[in-house]
Amino acid sequence: MKKLFLFVIAVFVLVSCKTEESETSPQLAQKIVGTYTLSKVYKGTTVLTGATGSAEVTVKDNSTVTINYKTKIGNSSTGVTNSYTVVADGSNYLLKVGTANQGSVVGNKLTLGVLVTVGLTSDIYDADFVK
Repeated sequence: MKKLFLFVIAVFVLVSCKTEESETSPQLAQKIVGTYTLSKVYKGTTVLTGATGSAEVTVKDNSTVTINYKTKIGNSSTGVTNSYTVVADGSNYLLKVGTANQGSVVGNKLTLGVLVTVGLTSDIYDADFVK
């Protein structure tokens, strides 16, 4: 009986041991790298017409990107560079600063909150950029 008990324990230990996987998980940041072109700037249902711009996404480390975006509306230009942590959300990606969601990438569309200056007034608008 003692031998049977030791045999069962040995089998349990062998079965429960997990072999280490040789594959590393894909780098999240690398999945959204590229140049995106501004397609729309909006706040709620208000869309700003005539806006142009781009966003350049580069890798900072495995889970962090740096996004440098530039927008131009009329005679006002804005350029901002920020770092974001990339978090997988199903097949999409969330862009976070700390714990706050600051944007997302869904397919080939990057959505960010961007600083827009019109005349003497600055405000944060949502912007869609496409790859």
